[in-house]
Amino acid sequence: MEQELKNNGPIQEHSHDQVEGHSHSHGGSSQGRKWVSVLTGAVIAIVFILYMITFTVHEGQYCVLKTFGRITQTIDKPGLYWKWPLAQRAVIHDGRLHTSEDGMLEQTFTKDGQPVMVMTFFSWRIADVDKFDTSLTSFENAEKKLQTIVRSAKTETFGLITFGEFITPEESGAAPGERKLRFDEIEKDILGKVKNQALNDFGVEIKQVGIKRLNLPESVSQKVFDRMKAERDAKARNYITEGEGEAKNIVSRAKRDKAIIESTAFAKAKLIRAEGEKEAAQYYKEFAKEPELHKFIKSLEALRLLAEKTTLIIDTSAPPFHLLGKGAVPKSGSDQSPETNR
Repeated sequence: MEQELKNNGPIQEHSHDQVEGHSHSHGGSSQGRKWVSVLTGAVIAIVFILYMITFTVHEGQYCVLKTFGRITQTIDKPGLYWKWPLAQRAVIHDGRLHTSEDGMLEQTFTKDGQPVMVMTFFSWRIADVDKFDTSLTSFENAEKKLQTIVRSAKTETFGLITFGEFITPEESGAAPGERKLRFDEIEKDILGKVKNQALNDFGVEIKQVGIKRLNLPESVSQKVFDRMKAERDAKARNYITEGEGEAKNIVSRAKRDKAIIESTAFAKAKLIRAEGEKEAAQYYKEFAKEPELHKFIKSLEALRLLAEKTTLIIDTSAPPFHLLGKGAVPKSGSDQSPETNR
């Protein structure tokens, strides 16, 4: 038993040391977690403080800095900026170009009472950020206000023109003084009506207004097709008339050129013929001295022409074929014998 107690004593002492070491290890781990929590809280506090005293303006953005609700600074360059917490507030606005629609495809009437269904679009951007922030405050409010003034200008513009003024092409015939519009002209008229109003009232610059969609009732569509067909037929007749007139001009010019060319050629031919006769006269003098030689040369020319085109069986006693017989070549005066000369 005593031996057992001796053996158990050191064992119990060793267990006590293990418990004590475990307690020290647990205390160190708790202290580490405490420091982590403190550092995390400090980082969060720093981030919160920076959030309260700084703000960022990105490319394409405007910032309105308000002090106790009043605008004290306008920023249009990107970067990091400072503000007083609680006292100042930074309001960011998108300064890029936006494209919006007027909201609906609605029916309007032309000056002559024809119904049309029109939808428009418009492109806009902030030009005066102070006025924009004061009058509209947000993108949604700006889009609604702009839709209202664009729809009003659209209705006014279509009410001042007749149906034929934006359907009839400019090239077709028109009464003197009648104004023929195209869609680009209508879009310019609408833009002119809304541009100054949007800039003066809201600080917004409207860059473009366009017709996105145009529908016509079925009865009006048939009238439009009939009108377009009649206009195309009239244009085709004009082209045909112009073509016929041009053809006549071409024929007239050709006849004139032909007469000029022929008269010039006849004049040259007469000149050449006169020169040839002049040169031939010199040979006539020589032939007058030797009439037999003249007959001989003419006969040879006749034989040459006949030999080029035909094959003949001939009697050599008939001229000019007698040249092919014996003694056909005439003798000159020097070749004649003395008896003959006597």
